[in-house]
Amino acid sequence: MAEALGNELETLLAKVSKLEEEAAKAKKESDGQIAKFREQLGDAQKYLKKEVETREKLAEENKSLEGLRKANSPLDDESEDTARFDLSGLLEKMGIFEANLLNGVKHGFENDVAQLRVANPDVELSVEGISFLNWVEDGVIRSPPPTAKEMDGHVADAPTEEVV
Repeated sequence: MAEALGNELETLLAKVSKLEEEAAKAKKESDGQIAKFREQLGDAQKYLKKEVETREKLAEENKSLEGLRKANSPLDDESEDTARFDLSGLLEKMGIFEANLLNGVKHGFENDVAQLRVANPDVELSVEGISFLNWVEDGVIRSPPPTAKEMDGHVADAPTEEVV
């Protein structure tokens, strides 16, 4: 019977040893998961903090924008027409005016050339190299310097032609 108890004791000690190994393995795995969860929690807290800061900044910018809107709204003694003359509205009107002015000058130039052709049907009128933007200086047709768009990154002198 002592032998049977000895065998049972060995079996139980082997089971305890196996259970201790499994518990140590499970503890190691759970410690790894806990560390991973703590890292994810830290990342989430950092993200949340950034989001809160962004929302606070956005709220401040909205308040500032609302103040600008109020500053651009008509005062009690202003009519609606006067209130429309804010900077962006004036710049838009100036752009339209400049475009219309340029179109008017171009139309007038083209009309002048057409009148010269009608008034002088026997003369072959050369219009090569002339433009409504050019001018005559010292007997030479001068052109304005090219814009950055026209230059397309190249530096070039403005073209000129002799008047015959």
